[in-house]
Amino acid sequence: MTFRNRVAWLAFGITLLWVAWLSLKHVESGELFLFQLPFDPMKPFDGEVADAVKTARRWTVPALAFLAVASLAILFSVRLGPIDAIDALRLRCRQLADERTGLCLLLFLACIVDFVSTASYFRKFGIADEYHPGIKLITYAWGRFLGCLIAKTIQGLLVLVICALFPRIARATLLLAITAYTAAAIWNFWVQ
Repeated sequence: MTFRNRVAWLAFGITLLWVAWLSLKHVESGELFLFQLPFDPMKPFDGEVADAVKTARRWTVPALAFLAVASLAILFSVRLGPIDAIDALRLRCRQLADERTGLCLLLFLACIVDFVSTASYFRKFGIADEYHPGIKLITYAWGRFLGCLIAKTIQGLLVLVICALFPRIARATLLLAITAYTAAAIWNFWVQ
Protein backbone atom coordinates (compact mmCIF):
# COMPACT_ATOMS: atom_id res chain seq x y z
CA MET A 1 0.00 0.00 0.00
CA THR A 2 1.30 3.42 -0.86
CA PHE A 3 1.85 6.10 1.72
CA ARG A 4 -0.92 8.15 0.14
CA ASN A 5 -3.44 5.29 0.53
CA ARG A 6 -2.49 4.80 4.19
CA VAL A 7 -2.94 8.51 4.88
CA ALA A 8 -6.36 8.44 3.17
CA TRP A 9 -7.51 5.46 5.28
CA LEU A 10 -6.05 7.05 8.41
CA ALA A 11 -7.95 10.29 7.69
CA PHE A 12 -11.13 8.28 7.11
CA GLY A 13 -10.70 6.40 10.40
CA ILE A 14 -9.94 9.54 12.39
CA THR A 15 -12.95 11.34 10.87
CA LEU A 16 -15.23 8.40 11.67
CA LEU A 17 -14.00 8.28 15.27
CA TRP A 18 -14.34 12.05 15.65
CA VAL A 19 -17.95 12.10 14.33
CA ALA A 20 -18.86 9.11 16.52
CA TRP A 21 -17.26 10.69 19.59
CA LEU A 22 -19.02 14.03 19.04
CA SER A 23 -22.35 12.29 18.50
CA LEU A 24 -21.93 10.19 21.65
CA LYS A 25 -20.90 13.24 23.69
CA HIS A 26 -24.07 15.05 22.59
CA VAL A 27 -26.17 12.07 23.65
CA GLU A 28 -24.27 11.70 26.93
CA SER A 29 -24.98 15.34 27.73
CA GLY A 30 -28.70 14.84 27.04
CA GLU A 31 -28.74 16.66 23.68
CA LEU A 32 -30.82 14.35 21.51
CA PHE A 33 -31.99 14.34 17.90
CA LEU A 34 -29.57 16.65 16.10
CA PHE A 35 -31.64 16.38 12.90
CA GLN A 36 -35.30 16.32 13.85
CA LEU A 37 -37.64 16.15 10.90
CA PRO A 38 -41.01 17.95 10.98
CA PHE A 39 -42.98 14.70 11.40
CA ASP A 40 -40.82 13.47 14.33
CA PRO A 41 -42.22 14.00 17.85
CA MET A 42 -40.73 17.30 18.97
CA LYS A 43 -39.78 16.33 22.52
CA PRO A 44 -38.19 13.19 23.93
CA PHE A 45 -40.66 10.79 25.52
CA ASP A 46 -40.59 10.26 29.29
CA GLY A 47 -37.41 8.51 30.29
CA GLU A 48 -35.67 8.87 26.93
CA VAL A 49 -33.14 11.47 28.04
CA ALA A 50 -32.15 9.40 31.07
CA ASP A 51 -31.97 6.24 28.94
CA ALA A 52 -29.90 8.02 26.29
CA VAL A 53 -27.42 9.35 28.83
CA LYS A 54 -27.12 5.95 30.55
CA THR A 55 -26.71 4.11 27.23
CA ALA A 56 -24.10 6.58 25.98
CA ARG A 57 -22.09 6.30 29.20
CA ARG A 58 -22.20 2.51 29.01
CA TRP A 59 -21.41 2.11 25.31
CA THR A 60 -19.14 5.05 24.35
CA VAL A 61 -15.85 3.28 25.12
CA PRO A 62 -16.85 -0.05 23.50
CA ALA A 63 -18.24 1.74 20.43
CA LEU A 64 -15.14 3.88 19.95
CA ALA A 65 -12.88 0.87 20.57
CA PHE A 66 -14.77 -1.14 17.94
CA LEU A 67 -14.49 1.69 15.40
CA ALA A 68 -10.78 2.15 16.20
CA VAL A 69 -10.04 -1.57 15.78
CA ALA A 70 -12.07 -1.71 12.55
CA SER A 71 -10.26 1.37 11.22
CA LEU A 72 -6.86 -0.10 12.10
CA ALA A 73 -7.81 -3.41 10.48
CA ILE A 74 -8.72 -1.59 7.28
CA LEU A 75 -5.58 0.55 7.48
CA PHE A 76 -3.29 -2.47 7.72
CA SER A 77 -5.12 -4.99 5.55
CA VAL A 78 -6.66 -3.15 2.60
CA ARG A 79 -4.07 -2.56 -0.09
CA LEU A 80 -6.15 -0.20 -2.21
CA GLY A 81 -6.97 3.41 -1.53
CA PRO A 82 -10.50 4.26 -0.35
CA ILE A 83 -11.89 5.09 -3.80
CA ASP A 84 -10.39 2.00 -5.45
CA ALA A 85 -11.49 -0.19 -2.51
CA ILE A 86 -15.07 1.09 -2.75
CA ASP A 87 -15.02 0.43 -6.49
CA ALA A 88 -13.74 -3.13 -5.93
CA LEU A 89 -16.35 -3.70 -3.23
CA ARG A 90 -19.06 -2.37 -5.53
CA LEU A 91 -17.97 -4.91 -8.16
CA ARG A 92 -18.08 -7.75 -5.60
CA CYS A 93 -21.55 -6.63 -4.46
CA ARG A 94 -22.70 -6.63 -8.09
CA GLN A 95 -21.39 -10.19 -8.45
CA LEU A 96 -23.23 -11.15 -5.27
CA ALA A 97 -26.44 -9.61 -6.61
CA ASP A 98 -26.03 -11.47 -9.91
CA GLU A 99 -25.41 -14.80 -8.16
CA ARG A 100 -28.02 -14.41 -5.41
CA THR A 101 -30.57 -12.07 -6.96
CA GLY A 102 -33.60 -13.48 -5.15
CA LEU A 103 -31.97 -13.48 -1.73
CA CYS A 104 -30.60 -9.95 -2.23
CA LEU A 105 -34.07 -8.70 -3.17
CA LEU A 106 -35.56 -10.43 -0.13
CA LEU A 107 -32.87 -8.85 2.06
CA PHE A 108 -33.66 -5.44 0.59
CA LEU A 109 -37.37 -5.89 1.31
CA ALA A 110 -36.71 -7.24 4.81
CA CYS A 111 -34.45 -4.24 5.55
CA ILE A 112 -37.11 -1.79 4.36
CA VAL A 113 -39.86 -3.45 6.39
CA ASP A 114 -37.58 -3.61 9.44
CA PHE A 115 -36.74 0.09 9.06
CA VAL A 116 -40.39 1.12 8.61
CA SER A 117 -41.52 -0.93 11.60
CA THR A 118 -38.68 0.32 13.80
CA ALA A 119 -39.15 3.98 12.83
CA SER A 120 -42.89 3.65 13.44
CA TYR A 121 -42.30 2.10 16.84
CA PHE A 122 -39.80 4.84 17.77
CA ARG A 123 -42.26 7.52 16.69
CA LYS A 124 -45.11 6.07 18.77
CA PHE A 125 -43.36 4.70 21.85
CA GLY A 126 -39.80 6.02 21.92
CA ILE A 127 -36.36 4.54 21.57
CA ALA A 128 -35.75 3.26 25.10
CA ASP A 129 -37.02 -0.27 24.29
CA GLU A 130 -34.47 -0.82 21.47
CA TYR A 131 -32.09 -3.66 22.32
CA HIS A 132 -29.28 -2.89 19.85
CA PRO A 133 -27.05 -0.18 21.38
CA GLY A 134 -25.79 0.97 17.97
CA ILE A 135 -29.28 1.50 16.58
CA LYS A 136 -30.33 3.17 19.83
CA LEU A 137 -27.38 5.58 20.04
CA ILE A 138 -27.38 6.58 16.37
CA THR A 139 -31.11 7.26 16.58
CA TYR A 140 -30.76 9.25 19.80
CA ALA A 141 -27.95 11.26 18.21
CA TRP A 142 -29.28 11.90 14.72
CA GLY A 143 -33.07 11.81 15.06
CA ARG A 144 -35.94 9.34 15.22
CA PHE A 145 -36.32 9.00 11.46
CA LEU A 146 -32.93 10.01 10.05
CA GLY A 147 -30.92 8.27 12.78
CA CYS A 148 -32.96 5.10 12.40
CA LEU A 149 -32.50 5.26 8.61
CA ILE A 150 -28.72 5.70 8.98
CA ALA A 151 -28.42 2.90 11.53
CA LYS A 152 -30.55 0.43 9.56
CA THR A 153 -28.71 1.30 6.32
CA ILE A 154 -25.35 0.61 7.99
CA GLN A 155 -26.72 -2.67 9.34
CA GLY A 156 -27.95 -3.82 5.91
CA LEU A 157 -24.78 -2.69 4.12
CA LEU A 158 -22.62 -4.62 6.58
CA VAL A 159 -24.54 -7.80 5.72
CA LEU A 160 -23.94 -7.17 2.01
CA VAL A 161 -20.24 -6.43 2.54
CA ILE A 162 -19.75 -9.63 4.54
CA CYS A 163 -21.55 -11.64 1.86
CA ALA A 164 -19.59 -9.98 -0.95
CA LEU A 165 -16.23 -10.53 0.75
CA PHE A 166 -17.00 -14.11 1.85
CA PRO A 167 -19.15 -15.64 -0.91
CA ARG A 168 -18.99 -19.14 0.61
CA ILE A 169 -21.13 -18.01 3.53
CA ALA A 170 -23.30 -15.60 1.52
CA ARG A 171 -26.36 -17.85 1.20
CA ALA A 172 -26.50 -18.73 4.90
CA THR A 173 -25.75 -15.15 5.97
CA LEU A 174 -28.43 -13.72 3.69
CA LEU A 175 -31.01 -16.25 4.90
CA LEU A 176 -30.14 -15.53 8.52
CA ALA A 177 -30.34 -11.76 8.01
CA ILE A 178 -33.63 -12.00 6.10
CA THR A 179 -35.10 -14.13 8.87
CA ALA A 180 -33.84 -11.81 11.62
CA TYR A 181 -35.01 -8.58 9.95
CA THR A 182 -38.41 -10.10 9.12
CA ALA A 183 -38.83 -11.37 12.68
CA ALA A 184 -37.87 -7.95 14.06
CA ALA A 185 -40.40 -6.24 11.79
CA ILE A 186 -43.15 -8.66 12.80
CA TRP A 187 -42.32 -8.08 16.46
CA ASN A 188 -42.34 -4.28 16.03
CA PHE A 189 -45.72 -4.33 14.26
CA TRP A 190 -47.17 -6.89 16.67
CA VAL A 191 -46.36 -4.86 19.81
CA GLN A 192 -47.78 -1.69 18.27
